[in-house]
Amino acid sequence: MASRRSILSSILGISLAALLLGAGCQRQSSTTAPGPEPGQKPAQQSAAPAPAPPVSDAAPNELGRVPVLEYHVIGPKEGRWARTPEAFRKDLETLYAHGFRAVSLRDYVTGNINLPRGASPVVFTFDDSTEGQFRYLEKDGQLVIDPDCAVGILEEFNRKHPDFGFKATFYVLPESAFGQPQYRKQKLQYLAEKGLEIGNHTWSHTALKRLSNEKVQEELARPQQAIGEVVPNFRFFSLALPLGISPKEKALASKGAWNGITYEHHAVLLVGSVPAPSPYDKDFDPRAIQRVQATDWPEVKPFQLSAQIKTLVETENRRYVSDGDPNTIAVPAALKDELAPERTQGKEVKIY
Repeated sequence: MASRRSILSSILGISLAALLLGAGCQRQSSTTAPGPEPGQKPAQQSAAPAPAPPVSDAAPNELGRVPVLEYHVIGPKEGRWARTPEAFRKDLETLYAHGFRAVSLRDYVTGNINLPRGASPVVFTFDDSTEGQFRYLEKDGQLVIDPDCAVGILEEFNRKHPDFGFKATFYVLPESAFGQPQYRKQKLQYLAEKGLEIGNHTWSHTALKRLSNEKVQEELARPQQAIGEVVPNFRFFSLALPLGISPKEKALASKGAWNGITYEHHAVLLVGSVPAPSPYDKDFDPRAIQRVQATDWPEVKPFQLSAQIKTLVETENRRYVSDGDPNTIAVPAALKDELAPERTQGKEVKIY
């Protein structure tokens, strides 16, 4: 129980504070928070969470390259545009073992890369919204996600490695999104609820260069309307160009309108074929983001996924490596001239 002296001191302190605020204010009643009961320990403030342990001992380099991976079909046979479930799982294991952690395309483009020290960002993108990317199965009268589709594999991998990150962008064709038309709405809503991004891939997968300006805007606005009818308050953040081909008027890939429907893409993705620059690099162009085709098909040499990851890992100052502090940008002295000051967003730049 508090002593008379402590109570008196509290009253005097309150009175003095009231006088300092100015005379004439109406005095209000107040209550003092009770102290701990006899024999009870005072409540302790929770300590700030400890920083995540380093993922690797790689030197920080936040001007390094970022692999933006491009998947298409996830299916039973490996091909030029196809990856088997087994190969996709192996991709994830390889990336994880080399210190890569998934970030969203939005966070990459905006420079909001918050990873532990020694980790490297990787961005997953899936084009064409084929059924193998997201499939439902019926099991005991219930719908379950196919463990061999891309969404199922990503979910399982993140249960095994919660620190990897459950992030990806799916570039959809609205009329045929993920097959199984009876579940289309449910799938799109599931992606949105889980924080997996839905990107624009046009209405009919047409090479935009062949179209008039009006038709280009129709191709890009109709998906905005269609997805917006299924996902409340939805707006596209990015566009993956079909075949990597821009419209004749490139600005229309980023912004336009058709029939009263507007669209705006803050990022535009190409088809190939190398890791993309850091968002703080002078060469970074959010409207022409290169991607690594996720295949080891012989005809794409030397741009196969395994070769690209090997080069990133083994070449000095090649890949983006986090310093563990989202408020700083760590730059090796050898790369300091590549930094774009206007892209640092007020973050502290540390050159070493």
